Amino acid sequence: MNYFPQRRKDARVTETEVDFLTGGNGDKRDELNVPFPLLSPVRISFFAPFGLGALAGENPNPERKEKRMSLQVKREDVPEKKVVLKTGEGEGSMIIRQAYGNESSLLVALRPPGYHTKPHMHVSEQINHVLEGEIWFFVEDKGYHCKKGDFHRIPANRVHWAWNRSNAVTTVVESHSPPLVGGDLRDSAAALFDDREHQQLKGEGENKFVNFESEKVERQYFSDGKE
Repeated sequence: MNYFPQRRKDARVTETEVDFLTGGNGDKRDELNVPFPLLSPVRISFFAPFGLGALAGENPNPERKEKRMSLQVKREDVPEKKVVLKTGEGEGSMIIRQAYGNESSLLVALRPPGYHTKPHMHVSEQINHVLEGEIWFFVEDKGYHCKKGDFHRIPANRVHWAWNRSNAVTTVVESHSPPLVGGDLRDSAAALFDDREHQQLKGEGENKFVNFESEKVERQYFSDGKE
């Protein structure tokens, strides 16, 4: 196999460079199809970790496809993720779709009736917008009954939780800054970066469940049947 189709016929590399490229393997030396092109040590050292095929433009790992990134992603290309609350995290589950950049993330969450989280906090500032239905958000000792069209903010590092006390699914759009993609959330989230960018997240939010007298707070709103 000729790895150097554009080689100069009279070009040569040194024996040292050949040994570096082939690892001293005589069989691989034969694969190079001498005479060799003149390659700088810099170029050799760049391709050497990927094997000889990389010098010919071959994919060093053909089974691994490059993940194309873009500033846009189609809805159908963002997988739905079912988040089931575990013991100590509350009751119920929700379906989310999420995308993120370096400084913020955005998710759409569908919370069915009875969805009720335990108190938690994260380093991310959160802004909620109710698209459909209604839901209660609590921030420490205060409750907020949010209905379709309402906006609501949760400051960073403040204890909060949510409760869908209605009989219908509630759809909420949530923004988080820095991105709330800690744990396994990033696995299904869409990364919105173009080919000129690198993922350099400004921090990474993650839910941390904490002890808080949430039932005492809720009784202030619901003990007398107040909705």
